[in-house]
Amino acid sequence: DALVVVQTALSLVLLAGAGLLMRSFVRLQQVDLGFNPDRILVAGLWRPRGQYETAAAKAQFFRQVLQRVQAVPGVISATECRHYPPYGGIGSDIQIPGKTHSETWRAMFRLCGEGYFPTLRLKLLRGRTFTEGEVVGARRLAVINQALATKYFGKEDPLGQRIKIDLLETSPVARIPNPVFEIVGVIADARNQGIKNTVFPEIVIPYTVVGALNRITLL
Repeated sequence: DALVVVQTALSLVLLAGAGLLMRSFVRLQQVDLGFNPDRILVAGLWRPRGQYETAAAKAQFFRQVLQRVQAVPGVISATECRHYPPYGGIGSDIQIPGKTHSETWRAMFRLCGEGYFPTLRLKLLRGRTFTEGEVVGARRLAVINQALATKYFGKEDPLGQRIKIDLLETSPVARIPNPVFEIVGVIADARNQGIKNTVFPEIVIPYTVVGALNRITLL
């Protein structure tokens, strides 16, 4: 009798746990990610060792691979990027020329190609995104998310203003003098700290700006 009671109690505990797990799973499926992950294939791409040593050669190599991927039957859209949602990019202190502040301002940034926005179906709220020519030319342009626009610009229009990513000026891997970028667009928030956490201020810049990249991700 005691064994039956213990087995019944354990069964009830397992059923309750399974029910809670299923409820959590359903809730996670209903979370608005801010992008469409359906039928997205992710592949890491390293440049061949000992080849394509210069920044221009690396960019050309990655661009050629992207073009070949885009030509594969069934591929609707493809893009290069260094980090992708729902997890974040690279954290950095930021500065907005003309704005003073006593506390530290932080944001994350992603390195992407012009196809990043349509491939993930990110919603453009204001302005525009990058063109292919701007990415190839490593133009210092930025698209920010709504979280950054709200937190650091408030009711002020961020389009045409500039933002500085401090880490790019101090990084020993990809040091860029005076890494100031012109804001050309604002996109809707997409999850970038996991599914359960709030969206962090984010900046998207052309990956070609950082010429030291030896690896990118294709979506």
